[in-house]
Amino acid sequence: MERSLVDLITNASLIKKLEQSGYESIIDIKEVGVVQITEELQLTTEEVEIILKLVHGGHIVASQTAEARIKADNQKIGISFSCKALDKLFDRYKGVPPSCITELCGEPGSGKTQICMQLAVNAPECIYIDTEGSLFPRRLRQMAETVMMNHNASSDNNNNKTDVDSILNKIHYFRVYDHVQLIALTRQLSNMLDELAQVKLLVLDSITYPLRTNINIKLRNNILSFLGQNLAQLASRHQVAVVVTNYVTEDRLNTAVTPELGDEWGRRCANRFFLYRTREQRYARYYKSSLGTKDTTIRFKITVSEHFFIHAASLGKVCIFIRNIYRTMV
Repeated sequence: MERSLVDLITNASLIKKLEQSGYESIIDIKEVGVVQITEELQLTTEEVEIILKLVHGGHIVASQTAEARIKADNQKIGISFSCKALDKLFDRYKGVPPSCITELCGEPGSGKTQICMQLAVNAPECIYIDTEGSLFPRRLRQMAETVMMNHNASSDNNNNKTDVDSILNKIHYFRVYDHVQLIALTRQLSNMLDELAQVKLLVLDSITYPLRTNINIKLRNNILSFLGQNLAQLASRHQVAVVVTNYVTEDRLNTAVTPELGDEWGRRCANRFFLYRTREQRYARYYKSSLGTKDTTIRFKITVSEHFFIHAASLGKVCIFIRNIYRTMV
């Protein structure tokens, strides 16, 4: 049985920080990563050394100092949303950050899949796992056309030009129909990422759907724990950005809408967005941040244009998501 951190750490200040953030064991720390915890909890040099010793069984095997590792992390580049207001939330990375899980939760039609597809065409290479069949090739191709035009318009060198097929060929798409297939695929992802060194984004849209039918609570929790642990390890080991979509449920006790899958899953996510809408407006609330960004809500709108793309308006914090299909739930 995994020993509690309270039994392993005598530093009262460090224990308090870890407990308040929900870290209970060494496994929890390993899944998230020392660098991320250092930044999230604002650890001192002494506290970082304690954490490193625990993670490495009493020996700090890394040749880098904690400061050097943080500096290396600062040099990483994320995946752009193609939306200035959203990218600005992750200013250090210029988009969705690598080496951690970012969650998009919301009701159907709130824009989760559209954001995932935009990230996929923006990534150098991507693994896209679709559990609902919500990715439509025609929409994805229209997004790729816009990315191609923007890239070629800004490139002076003809050798750097790209085309739609080149963009789409870098998206490795997997259609998964149930939790058994999802588990089997997850077990293969590490080997895939070893072979596909250019993959910088892993999308799971959605994690919730396969866990909703023909499955009891105990099995559901075990599968969720397996998925959360493996996705966190993949993000850390391969330095990829992991983006996962989730549903929302009604908390009848507090008369509020909350993400599904519970607190344990929530602790796995370094960044969390809540997408929602009123009668006439749509919003993206960034309420959990690995970078210490304050709770921020951005307004966005779905409308019709000649091409499908994500566009950031220059008016305040408004983001416009534009697509050439049809208006939905507006």
